[in-house]
Amino acid sequence: MDLDELRRVTVRPLRAELWWRHCYIPSNPDDQDPLFVSPATPSRWRTAEGTLYLGDLRTTVWCEYLRNTADQVARADPTGGLGLGSEDEIRAFAREPLDVVPRGLWRVEVDFDRVADFTGDEGQQAVASAGIDAEELLRDDFGPCPDIAARYVDFGWQALLAPSAALREGTCVAAFRPHHPDQARWTQVQKAARPTVLHAYLTRFHAGERPAWLPNRP
Repeated sequence: MDLDELRRVTVRPLRAELWWRHCYIPSNPDDQDPLFVSPATPSRWRTAEGTLYLGDLRTTVWCEYLRNTADQVARADPTGGLGLGSEDEIRAFAREPLDVVPRGLWRVEVDFDRVADFTGDEGQQAVASAGIDAEELLRDDFGPCPDIAARYVDFGWQALLAPSAALREGTCVAAFRPHHPDQARWTQVQKAARPTVLHAYLTRFHAGERPAWLPNRP
C-alpha cells in the first residue's frame, strides 16, 4: 500500500442531512446509547480508539445489520420453507417485518471538515494508485480497510466515506474519535424497530451465507 498515493484521496467537508444507525437495545430500552462502540470488535474500518458506523439511508444500516446476522434471517423465513422466487412473491412479502432481534433506530446530524471520500472517481483513482483494487474495500475479511483506517490521525481524517459492503446502492460513513457526533445531535426515531423482507432481499451477505429462502438479486 503506497501511503503517499493514499494521501491524495479527496478530502472534503460533510455537512449531513440525516444519517441513520441501528442501536443495541439493553435490558432497559431507555438506556440506549447510539454512541457506544466496541474497539475490540473486528470491523471494516476498525481503529484502536473505536469507530462509529453511520449510513446514508435507513435501508443501508438495516442491510449492514442483516449482513452480520444471516443466521437470524435464515430462521425468520416468512414462507415456511417454500422460499421466494418471482418478483410478485418478493413484492407480496416486501413490507413484512422480519422476526429478528429488534434495534433502536436513530438519526444524527454530522458536521465534518475533513472526510476522506472513497466513493467518487478521484477516490477510486487514489485507491488504485495506492495499489489497492476498489473491490478489496468490500471484501468479507475487510481486506486493506483496517490498515487504511489506522492512518486517520496521520492523514488528518475525521471520518471516511465508502461504499457499503451490504447494499449495492448504499454509502457508509466511518467516524473516528474524537470526532463522533455529540449527544445533542442524535434523535431517536424508533425505540425498537425491525427490518423487512425487502431489506433482507437487498442485502449482500457474506459469501455462502445468503439464506436459502431469499433469491439472488439480478
